[in-house]
Amino acid sequence: MITHDLNHDLIFYCTQSSVCATVDSQCLEYFGCITLAEGGTGQHLYLARWIINRISGNKNPQDNISNQTPLHLAALNADLEMVQYLCNHLTDFSPRDKAGYVPLHEAARSGNIQVFKFLFKNAKNKDPRSKIGNSASYVATEMGQTEILKYLDSQALGIIAINGSNRFLMTPLHSAAKSGQFESVQYLVEHCKYKKISMSLANAHGDTPLHLATKSYRISVVMYLLEHVEIVNPVNLEGETPLYCATLLQDDRKLFDLMREKIHQRKLAVECKLAAARLVRATPSIKSLNQLDNQTFQNSK
Repeated sequence: MITHDLNHDLIFYCTQSSVCATVDSQCLEYFGCITLAEGGTGQHLYLARWIINRISGNKNPQDNISNQTPLHLAALNADLEMVQYLCNHLTDFSPRDKAGYVPLHEAARSGNIQVFKFLFKNAKNKDPRSKIGNSASYVATEMGQTEILKYLDSQALGIIAINGSNRFLMTPLHSAAKSGQFESVQYLVEHCKYKKISMSLANAHGDTPLHLATKSYRISVVMYLLEHVEIVNPVNLEGETPLYCATLLQDDRKLFDLMREKIHQRKLAVECKLAAARLVRATPSIKSLNQLDNQTFQNSK
């Protein structure tokens, strides 16, 4: 009955199992198409146990430490053919592991857009959350999978999926900033600007994305955020500003010096705009800031 080449360890396990020979043959024949075992990930014995348990009548066989199913593993390994095959034989496309993650989360983690689209389109719940409230977009930003963000943003629930926070009030922007995923940070900042959402939202500890990027020493992310965030020196619940956090980074003053200069530039720019606005209000002949800029330019010639 075995018509496919299988991993020798897998065959050995199935033939040595306590399950009856008929079930073993069914298991091997069923498992013959499951190429995930050929990936050398060390998970093939667990997958064999999973299928034997399933055929034996255990309807929810999750016997590994994290309670992940083969669908979780196939999604994480970005195996579209395997994901489709498993979904054709399963009734539940969104089984949860011990932490509450579903295969859609694992697809977001892997970054394979085809696997993610397939699971997303077939999922009843388009915005599943883990036990601590992590969304698929949160997991994607943690790993820098920007294509997943773009796809979610293109869907009707984009604003929820992209900006939703977990139980600790951590948003995908917090996650991307903390992990130093520059491309994801760029995309989320532009998304926030377009949707008119604050980029300085605080998590449960009062930390903004700028705080977390500073604490994690993500220099490029910090400097980019300082260019775009509404508040350049916010205060968390401990009374700490990002600039203060930079002083706590061992003996390296590089980030502190860069931040101080950028914050000074931002504050000067704001002060200049305020002064210009006051001048416009005090000078009836000047109707707008643009007119003031043009007049200043003409006078400088």
